[in-house]
Amino acid sequence: MKNSKKRGRPKGRKNFNRRDVELSPYMTVLQEKIREVKSLISDSCVPKYFLLMAS
Repeated sequence: MKNSKKRGRPKGRKNFNRRDVELSPYMTVLQEKIREVKSLISDSCVPKYFLLMAS
């Protein structure tokens, strides 16, 4: 029995740029803080991961 569904992307669907997203105000502040931290420690090391601790 053959599968009646077609494979692949649906017709008319386009790729979109994932970099052009609208961030929430919280995410914007968080992004700025991460950039600050990266600029402060960039001379001494290159971070591979960034962990957030929720309290």
